[in-house]
Amino acid sequence: MSATLTVTNTKDSGVGSLREAIATAESGDVIKFDPSLANKTITLTSGQLEIDKNLTIDGKNARNLSINGDNKYRIFEVKRDAKFNPTNFSLKHLTLTNGRTFETGEEGAGGGIKTASSTTLLVENSQFKNNVAGGAGGGAIFAGFQGKTTVINSKFDNNDGTLGNEERGGGAIATKSAGSLTVKNSEFTNNKGINGGGINHLLGELRVTNSKFINNEAIAQSSKSGIFGLGGGILTDGANASGPGFGPGNIGGKIIIRGSHFEGNKALDGGGVNLFA
Repeated sequence: MSATLTVTNTKDSGVGSLREAIATAESGDVIKFDPSLANKTITLTSGQLEIDKNLTIDGKNARNLSINGDNKYRIFEVKRDAKFNPTNFSLKHLTLTNGRTFETGEEGAGGGIKTASSTTLLVENSQFKNNVAGGAGGGAIFAGFQGKTTVINSKFDNNDGTLGNEERGGGAIATKSAGSLTVKNSEFTNNKGINGGGINHLLGELRVTNSKFINNEAIAQSSKSGIFGLGGGILTDGANASGPGFGPGNIGGKIIIRGSHFEGNKALDGGGVNLFA
């Protein structure tokens, strides 16, 4: 039987804090927030928050609650459990802002959230603002190998996946490979990556429905691989496309983009979408 734990203050640690609730929770539990925390900010001062169990964190009871990485720390890293089993993490009704990584490569991927291989991530009714990945992209979210990521009714604004100068980039979201990414009723604005200003998705299934990509940019600068500036809104690498005006690719999972709007996105090639097989 799952339990519900309630966060009662905005402190980084100690009794009543989010960090303490995560440490105390059992697998399958739900963490909620006292309504008195509405419009307040939890600022991390002692490092990222680590998730190593099945867990839901839901800020619905505390409207406009933010978790701030203070431009020093990634906000969440989702790991496998103690027995190395994949975990499931759900984030709802929260804003993640100013998450930041400094490491190179995959160690520095995912300024807001980074997930381990084969984990499942659900993001719902949440916002990601001003998060920066210093490594292999995913300013807001980096999903690990064979990960399953679902984003519903969420907003990504001004996230940056360019600092690592990696081919992957992915201003808002980057996926490693062989997983799935589903995006519904969401908005991507003013994000920038080396490739894929909004999303960089590799060798897996991508489904985008009723979403907006506005003023995202794949930055025209040199990357380590020499491949850069592709897909202002979305870059996919190695997949089969389906939708108006798309032709079939060669390998990987399906790409289905429906009922979505692309406007003002910039890239050297594929301002809105670049399907790279």
